[in-house]
Amino acid sequence: MPRQQRVELKPLGPVGNGSDLGYKQVYVTRIYDQDKQHTLVGVTHKGIEGLQRLLRRDAARVLLRGAAERVGIVDGAVCLRSCLESLPLQEILLDFYHLSEHVALAAKLTLGTTPEAQEWTQQMLHTVRHDGYEPFHEKLMEWRSGLRGQRRKAADQLINYVVERRGMIRYDLAERMGWDVGSGPMESQCGATTDRIKGRGRRWDISNAVGMMGLEALYQSNLWETYWNAQLLPSN
Repeated sequence: MPRQQRVELKPLGPVGNGSDLGYKQVYVTRIYDQDKQHTLVGVTHKGIEGLQRLLRRDAARVLLRGAAERVGIVDGAVCLRSCLESLPLQEILLDFYHLSEHVALAAKLTLGTTPEAQEWTQQMLHTVRHDGYEPFHEKLMEWRSGLRGQRRKAADQLINYVVERRGMIRYDLAERMGWDVGSGPMESQCGATTDRIKGRGRRWDISNAVGMMGLEALYQSNLWETYWNAQLLPSN
């Protein structure tokens, strides 16, 4: 731009709060049917209380209480689980992948990086997936009894993790009912919703970041045209 035109431009306003390298947290929610044909995505930066309000609002929008089967999947974080507990769900499941990570880590710490560790991990995951919590827990306790020192400590960490989430380890029921046991759709949703705001050199105020994610959430929910038609149509 020529120098004269640059002189005539108004100075830029002050940098808004948040458009820096500071950490920002935004929660993403996704309510969907088993066939993934209908999806409602939401975003909020209002913390746990905001997340709870968002979940209750979207649950009401999709008439969740009227669904014949209502299941939530979460990665095991206590704060996230408590949010799902406020919804009219029949079951809340621990994401199977997150459990498998903990089992695999315990195998590595007690058996090393060996074929024996891989075989043990596969056997334990097969048991919890198809036989249920009780047989899984019994095998864990039997395995623990033969360990000492740091290896027993590693076993205790896994067992404590499992016991604290006992009510969420219902994979045998999910298998019979044909429910998902993984949060893959949610994980991919987090990537799709944040794709436009993450990247080298990008800087966002939190309000603008949430606004952009909200637009993506509209698109991912197949509500783009519905929303904009409602906004652009003249009101009577």
